[in-house]
Amino acid sequence: MRKIKITILEMIVLIIILIVSVIGLKFKNNNSNNEIILKDEDLGEEIQIVDEVTPVKDANIFYSVSYTIDKYFSNLYVNDNFTEEEKKEKAVYLCNVLDKEFIKNEKISQNTVLEILKGYQGEFKFTATKMNQLITKNNYQTYIVKGILEKSGTNEYLQDCYFKVIVNSDNNTYSIYPIMQDMYSDISEINVSNNDNIEEIEKNKDNEFIILTVNDDNLIKRYIAYYKNMALNHTEMAYELLNDEYRNKRFKNLESFIKNTKQNKDVIDNIIIDKYKVEQYDDYILYIVVDIYNNYYIFKETAIMQFDLMLDTYTIDSEEFLKKYNNGSEQLKVGMNLEKIFQALNRKDYEYIYSKLHEQFKENNFPTLQSFEKYMQENFFDMNKITYGKFEEKSGAYVYEIEITDATETEENTIEKSFIIQLGEGTDFVMSFNK
Repeated sequence: MRKIKITILEMIVLIIILIVSVIGLKFKNNNSNNEIILKDEDLGEEIQIVDEVTPVKDANIFYSVSYTIDKYFSNLYVNDNFTEEEKKEKAVYLCNVLDKEFIKNEKISQNTVLEILKGYQGEFKFTATKMNQLITKNNYQTYIVKGILEKSGTNEYLQDCYFKVIVNSDNNTYSIYPIMQDMYSDISEINVSNNDNIEEIEKNKDNEFIILTVNDDNLIKRYIAYYKNMALNHTEMAYELLNDEYRNKRFKNLESFIKNTKQNKDVIDNIIIDKYKVEQYDDYILYIVVDIYNNYYIFKETAIMQFDLMLDTYTIDSEEFLKKYNNGSEQLKVGMNLEKIFQALNRKDYEYIYSKLHEQFKENNFPTLQSFEKYMQENFFDMNKITYGKFEEKSGAYVYEIEITDATETEENTIEKSFIIQLGEGTDFVMSFNK
């Protein structure tokens, strides 16, 4: 009887061991693709923790990755003036930085690389416009890059470009995988995973990954340069950069934006930053930039090169403006409203100023927007700078004497005008002035 009890006990132990082994085997099989699968017993459903692809928010990384593609394009360019030795140097460089899988798939060698990639050959300018990164659990980081390709010198838009740049942080190297642009319309469609087979990147004389340092000052200059290029050369793209609410309030349509951009062409072409302010928020960063003519460029950034843009502070009142305005004196409120008027005047936004004219004053002097626009163009400077003078209240309105000078300092004469402001509800106001 004792022997039978021992046998039963041994059988129970064997069953337990078998069950544990099966569970362990299942766990191993379930994780063969490097995904961790957890089971929530209460909810009775599986929760998968998978690879996370996120926008790049580090300017140093963004522009360092972009720099590798810049060098790639510069080495693609050859013409009949290049010697065979120079062409060979470029071919060697390209083979040293191209991803091994791409080389294998496209049957590339040093003898064929320039011929196979000749469709991209030319003096091109590449600008990265969007970049995602794969958060990895090893020493390789994968970056998916979208950018625009333009002809150098003319800035003629050619096409969107897509690349995969893989960085080996172990030996500080990288490889580039060009992606056919007609396969995708956005980088969000390009899938990357920790399960992707990444060929080992071996160090050579050309594939060192160089980390660039990009501070706020440098980043703002890059953003301004990008806006300037888009506004002057690709106006429809510049229109899409605008904040949705701002765009709908400030411009009726694309044609209105194009007209205003043409009117401000000289100002845009010669933007000189005077000052800027950086405001950090939980979900975004605000870069408030002011040029030497007191024109504003406000970038709301959620990731590097992922921003929407506002070109003034009068179309939409910011929280900072409202706080200052609501807590200010009557004189301060009138002054802030006049700042809006002259900001709009320097932006050639005559429609905004016209909308703020007192109805009787408008009816007596400027029955049409066209007549008002003509007067403003003939009686004010192209860029105006104001100095405040005497301030007083008269019959429920406020009178501010203003001295106006040429902000470009090309004209020496001074304009003196009195502006009459009537404050309304909230931040609303109407105005008139002596002609």
